[in-house]
Amino acid sequence: ARIQGELRRICLADGMYPAQSPAGHMKALRILEACGALRILLAELYEGTGMRQNPLYHHYDVFEHNLHAYQAAPCRITLRLAALLHDVGKPAAYAQGGNMHGHERIGAQMAQQILQRLGFDRKTTQAVCMLIARHMFDLDGRAKVSTVRTRFAQWGFEFAQDLIALRKSDIDGSGTTPSQGQTVEKWTAILQTMREEGAIDSMADMQITGEQIMACCHVPSGPA
Repeated sequence: ARIQGELRRICLADGMYPAQSPAGHMKALRILEACGALRILLAELYEGTGMRQNPLYHHYDVFEHNLHAYQAAPCRITLRLAALLHDVGKPAAYAQGGNMHGHERIGAQMAQQILQRLGFDRKTTQAVCMLIARHMFDLDGRAKVSTVRTRFAQWGFEFAQDLIALRKSDIDGSGTTPSQGQTVEKWTAILQTMREEGAIDSMADMQITGEQIMACCHVPSGPA
């Protein structure tokens, strides 16, 4: 519990002391790295040290990219942890198949083990792992608008907003020209339109009841 609490404070240090240290969360993490504590706490991150990526999209190796994405993430614990661990599965994916395909699935599994080991609560752990598992969705921005709308409605608007924030952190932490920024703009516009149209992301928000549907469609009581 002590380790989890201290790490949480480090991840949100810039929010707690904005005037004294506007990038305090990154400075604190670098101190952990310099003294060797980060390697003890998050040894899995170091598997990405020296692991080169496509220079068209990434200036840093996997380890540094995770740290820079963390630096760029908004000051919320789920977003900071998701950014820090979003590509933690790349080394394992490469070892398994010779490429990084599926690293989001592997990374989500690894993140669950890491966060449980560090003592994070179940709600935070689930939120972080879900973000990691879905952070590769529509990477190239080619998904149809209808597909994105369906996913956002299924996942919930709050989660969709967090996924947009994670995608932006991923891009900002790449160290290159943000060539994939159009996806962030696309998703943001779609989510805004859905909200303006009164779209819903929960059955509880429906303006019609099951009884009314049964009466209108002449459906008797039962599974249908």
